[in-house]
Amino acid sequence: MRLPVTQRPTPQINVVSMVDVLFAVLTFFIVSSLSLSQTKGLPVNLPTAGSGKVQAQTKIVLSLSDRGDLAVNRQTTSLDNLAVQIQQTILQETKGKQPPSKANPTTIIINADEKIGHGYIIHIMDRLRQVPNIKIAIATKNR
Repeated sequence: MRLPVTQRPTPQINVVSMVDVLFAVLTFFIVSSLSLSQTKGLPVNLPTAGSGKVQAQTKIVLSLSDRGDLAVNRQTTSLDNLAVQIQQTILQETKGKQPPSKANPTTIIINADEKIGHGYIIHIMDRLRQVPNIKIAIATKNR
């Protein structure tokens, strides 16, 4: 006697649920990467420049608001105390690391509002020159 042969269904992978899981993982990584990038400056309206270049990641940002308020990495300071505050910030940022030298200077980025006068920026840059082993950069927006 011959028994009828039953066809087994071929195994299949449910791709729809796998795509849902991949989108959930992708969303997690996008949201977590956005929280890793932190700006260390105050919100200012930067001037625009077509020849601006991207600087290497820096630890020290000097912000100048449109009212002339100064902040070093979001900590407010006065013009008289600026050089001391920058030196203290450099010491905090380089704990356990190689200290800045002429071959490896610390970059200080100036985030100045576009309404700040040129003379005030020059005055601040003159104060920053008192700190040894630094480079000064001015932040701009691309056009």
